[in-house]
Amino acid sequence: MVRAPVLDDRTTFIEMSDEGGRTRYIVCALHWTEEARKKHEEMGFHEGWGRTAVQLEALARTL
Repeated sequence: MVRAPVLDDRTTFIEMSDEGGRTRYIVCALHWTEEARKKHEEMGFHEGWGRTAVQLEALARTL
């Protein structure tokens, strides 16, 4: 598991593991407050992580 740097408002865990030739990608964000969680949702937090996964897959396919 890779731990991203601690930010002022959340900690993010990213896990990548082999699944029979494919990759399982799990992201978990732990917000310190309900206000921080709501702020990130309003900013497009979920959509942003979805785009990140698509971009990461595209990059991995070039390796």
